[in-house]
Amino acid sequence: MKKSILTIFLILMVLFSGAQELGITAGANISYFRYQKEYFRFREDWQKSSAKVGGKFGIKFSKDFGNTKLFSIAGSGIGFETGLFLSQAGGIVDWSDESKTNNSLIYLELPCVINLNLNTKRLTIQLKAGTYVSTGLWGKVKWTYNGNESTRKIDWQEHPSSHASDYEKYDFGLLTGLGFAYKKIGLNIFYKAGLTDIYSTYLRRNQAFEISLSYRIMKFKQKNK
Repeated sequence: MKKSILTIFLILMVLFSGAQELGITAGANISYFRYQKEYFRFREDWQKSSAKVGGKFGIKFSKDFGNTKLFSIAGSGIGFETGLFLSQAGGIVDWSDESKTNNSLIYLELPCVINLNLNTKRLTIQLKAGTYVSTGLWGKVKWTYNGNESTRKIDWQEHPSSHASDYEKYDFGLLTGLGFAYKKIGLNIFYKAGLTDIYSTYLRRNQAFEISLSYRIMKFKQKNK
């Protein structure tokens, strides 16, 4: 636990040292799994689970590298954003007419996003692409079979066994999105595609659509070189 707190503190210090702006972000997501019912990596019949509605909250650090006139577009530029967020993932897997599992997973997420900023007179439009890493904090699985229900806490492991409640502790994936910024307020829409097989027995990967609002609470003065 002490190592985890120290790691988070060091990450925050690194992010804080290079950032121009600090903000808070809150929003909602619709998450689901891409999965296979049998553990054969050569199979291509990926399926989608039923979706769950969750939330996202955290702090965001951002940096604007200024106008660069990319692709001959006047008023365009490059920006970078990252942060630490609590994010919910999961999905509902229907195994049969009588059996299903409802999976609720809570992660601490660290995204790294490059923004292509298109500046207009009133707002900035941002085309976003990047990656994320996250670590599982807590969660639960609820089984329903023939009308009977049982619930078990997620057992996060670095190398999950074959137990039904074992999940891979770390997740990694890609994300892409669109943002709109007006003064201190931002609107962000993301699609996240997990690349890690997070489940112990079957191939299962996190997927999510997110929408969130951000508010800039602090802008740092940059030292002149």
